Formats: sequence, C-alpha cells, structure tokens
Amino acid sequence: MTMQTITIITHWFGGPLPAWYRLFLRTCEWNPTIRWLVVTDCDVPYKLTENIKIVSMTLNELTKRATTQTGYEFKAQSGYRVGDWRPAFGEIFEDLLHDADFWGHCDPDVFFGNMREFLTEDILQAYDIISADTRMLCGAFTLYRNDHSINQIYRGVPDFQQVLDGKFSPGFDELGMDRHLRKTDVCRVLRTALCSYSEVCSSVRCDATGLYLEGSRPAMAYHFRAVKDHLVMRCPDSAVSWVLQLNEIIESGAKA
Repeated sequence: MTMQTITIITHWFGGPLPAWYRLFLRTCEWNPTIRWLVVTDCDVPYKLTENIKIVSMTLNELTKRATTQTGYEFKAQSGYRVGDWRPAFGEIFEDLLHDADFWGHCDPDVFFGNMREFLTEDILQAYDIISADTRMLCGAFTLYRNDHSINQIYRGVPDFQQVLDGKFSPGFDELGMDRHLRKTDVCRVLRTALCSYSEVCSSVRCDATGLYLEGSRPAMAYHFRAVKDHLVMRCPDSAVSWVLQLNEIIESGAKA
C-alpha cells in the first residue's frame, strides 16, 4: 500500500513569532513524511528541513487570494480571524496542494509526536475528514481528503458569507463546520482523541522519537494553549529534546 501524502497548513500574522515557535517547527521536522506550509507575514529566521515551506504573504494578500479562489468576499480583520477560513483552505491553497492526498490545518501552539503512528494508512483509507477531538472538528488539528467534493463542503453552509461578514465569529472551523457535517452527513468523518489539549499535563516530553504525556504515554500531539500565555522558556532553539512541565519548557538530553 502506497503511503498517502499529507500537507498541513498553519498560519501566523502580525508577529513577532513567540519564543516557542522554533520548538513547534522542530516537531514538524520530526515528521518528514508530512509536508508543512507556514503562511505568514513574519520573518522565520530558522534553518528548516525540506518538508517545511514558508509561504510569505501579508494578511491582505491572503484575503485577496481567498476571495479570488472561492468567489466569497473575505475580509482581513485580524490574523486570528483566519481560523474561521480554514475549511476553505482546500480551495484557497489549491495550487499548493495538487500532490497531496490529504490537506489539513493546525494551530502553532502544538507539539507533535510520531504522527504516522496514529494516522495509519487504514484510517486514511477509511475516512474523508479526520479530527483530533472526539466532540467536534478540532481547529488545532483536522485533515481533509484532497478531493473536489470534500474541498467544497463548506459551500453548503447557507450563511457562510455571513460568517465572513461578521466582526467576530470564532469557531466556524470547529463547531460551525461540525454542525454542518452532522446535518448533511455527506462524507465519512472520524472524530477521535489524537490531540490532548483540554488537560494540563504535569509533564510532556518531546524528542525525535515522539511525544509522551506524563513522561511515557505516547500521543500524536499536545496543544499547550492553556499555558502558552504564561510559558517560561528554559530551553534554547538548539534543543533536540525537552520537557513541558506545567508552564515551563525545560531542555533535556543533548544539544544539536
């Protein structure tokens, strides 16, 4: 069975990049069979591996691209608001996804483990949308099969233009899109616990072999949103392993 290709899109606008961003990218590097697109208007001053591509554009340029590619009128209100646009990324970035069997989106405040250990070929064959939350689609990590009909599912939302027009409509990529999928039942959706984010673990260990909660339990990803605003970095950019203990990132092991 040929390994299905995956491209994941993440974005950051308005800079500067947070201190932990290099470590997020390192966990992407540790998944070399997955391609990452970082859409940003910031300088990314790191030497990156071949599976990570920086897509440099301003928020206004992304807005124009989204409007041109979809025919909807997107509005550049803030970088945070781009999260609502994510179900349309399959069309917005169509020219960058032509060789992907799946495309997805993720938040940057996530450390990833060995993703292929959890995204098995059997799962990829069986489902069209795979989300890392048992309750609903997950903004921190969701995959879509790169198929014309799947990429256009968001168009079936009757008030999608109203979502774009609203001054503040967070969560369309999660609850809004999830409600639409449950009503229409137009594709095979898997909602499963691949990403631990609702809990604050006392210890999360990251290295090239994977990500381990409480020191030993393997996980595909850990979303550290609950502690990121007060995160203390005791870990240099050169670190190749670290432990996230509550709100501190502490280097462990050898340096690169």
